[in-house]
Amino acid sequence: MRVKLSAWKAAAASSIITAVAVLVPLSISSAGASAAPEEPIIVEGPLVGAGELSYAKCPEGTRVSGGGMEFADLTLTNSGRNPNFALTRDGPARDGSGWVISSFSQHNKNRAFAMCPHP
Repeated sequence: MRVKLSAWKAAAASSIITAVAVLVPLSISSAGASAAPEEPIIVEGPLVGAGELSYAKCPEGTRVSGGGMEFADLTLTNSGRNPNFALTRDGPARDGSGWVISSFSQHNKNRAFAMCPHP
């Protein structure tokens, strides 16, 4: 499924936050005017449960340039103060074809997102 990119968002469930920035250069025409690059293609993987992989695969002819994950259902423990999950994988596929995530949790569901520039 393709998703229109309008903004990136982040949420923290603990005191550790990891952020990834992707820089996209602007192309400059011979007349000296700058043109904005096309918005990247954003794809999402399936919603999966504990121990399962969510794989957001880039369209044919593109390579992943960034990605992340989303918890669709986040169960908290200890009277709602502690998240009940641990990421076991969150990164690009080894062949660069998309983004892969998995987690260890009892009740949570999550999905991967991949950012793929136009070919």
